[in-house]
Amino acid sequence: MMRRRHGRRRGGEEDGVALIATLCFLATAGLLALSLAALSQKAAFGNAAEVGRMRSFYLNEGVANRVRYLIEADRSAYPLRRPDEVDFDDYDFDRYFADSFVHSMDYYGTPVRFVIHNGVRGIDLNSREGIDVLQQNRLTDTVVADALELFSTRLTDYMDSDDSPGTDGLEKDDYDALNCNNLPRNDAMQFKEELFWIPGALEVTPVDGNGDLSIVRNLQISNGGNPSIFAATYVELRTIGGLDEIEAATVYDALREWRKNRTKLSDQLDVLTLPQLQMAFSWEDSRYYTIEILRPEQGVGAGLRCTFQTQGVGGPSNGIAPYLEYSWF
Repeated sequence: MMRRRHGRRRGGEEDGVALIATLCFLATAGLLALSLAALSQKAAFGNAAEVGRMRSFYLNEGVANRVRYLIEADRSAYPLRRPDEVDFDDYDFDRYFADSFVHSMDYYGTPVRFVIHNGVRGIDLNSREGIDVLQQNRLTDTVVADALELFSTRLTDYMDSDDSPGTDGLEKDDYDALNCNNLPRNDAMQFKEELFWIPGALEVTPVDGNGDLSIVRNLQISNGGNPSIFAATYVELRTIGGLDEIEAATVYDALREWRKNRTKLSDQLDVLTLPQLQMAFSWEDSRYYTIEILRPEQGVGAGLRCTFQTQGVGGPSNGIAPYLEYSWF
């Protein structure tokens, strides 16, 4: 009888071990299932983001082409190209000026926001005059003055043809030590993004919220005249406009109101400030335009910035529409 009891107890122990093994297997299987579900969800989110990003590329290219045509058509129909002299309430359709105003468009069921800037904006740094302009009216702050002086020296070293650095400047041996081979250019810059290669440059020519060096003019538009008032940054108001800190802040607030509601600057600024701005900046459209398509407010997507010279509503004779800038952000 003791043997029978021993046999029953042994069988119970085996059943318990089997139950524990089964529970462990189920737990492991559950963890694997949760892991697969998590990985699948992550992959789905990743694919959705990539699809949204790629879709925005095609969408933005289509919008850019349409806006470019609308600008040409507006120029053809309305030769007057001074936005602040137009009463937009007189039109039951949108007008397309280089006024830095945020437009909206329904592009085949997709809402898109875009801004049209005057292509002639920012400071021309391919000239000594441009560097001097950057230094104007900012020398009261010793730190800023020192940074500007250093930048001026290094930019000169970058573009001149000799290998003799100025004080704290940089020439070939210095760039080699920074693992920046084939620098400096020793000639005029070909594109403004070369400033990213010059140490200390971004301290005085910072990028905007979209990563663009908007304070610096497109180098293919060096002789376009005065920069546009409607696209002016605070730094431009201080340097090109020659305004002090309080005046520049006041004008910049007025520009923000213009870009939001098209409230005329003449209705916001005093009669002493306006003539100064009218001499320093251009108030009319040039023949250059920059279309900036903004990122979508919801979902994933990229923005597009492209600059071109107008060629008439019929487009270029060879059917190829060139751009001076075409960058994603």
